Amino acid sequence: MSTGIVYVCDECGSDDVLTDATAVWNVAQQKWVLGDDFDCERDYRPDFCLECRNETNLVERPLYLKDFAKLAIKKEEANVRAG
Repeated sequence: MSTGIVYVCDECGSDDVLTDATAVWNVAQQKWVLGDDFDCERDYRPDFCLECRNETNLVERPLYLKDFAKLAIKKEEANVRAG
């Protein structure tokens, strides 16, 4: 059963990726909030994979419960290393 989606690099499969977006200052919340992710201009701008260190195309795939478990483990490992 899928619990969401994840975007991954079409070259290496990493989810450590970047894409362009616009942030809008929200006066009431006193923080920047996502305004637009440029999805309609997908052919215009490249995405970037931090693992490959290169431009890439993002692939959307289902996010499963086991993926959440892996994220929790990574977070805990980072907490242990930090301190």
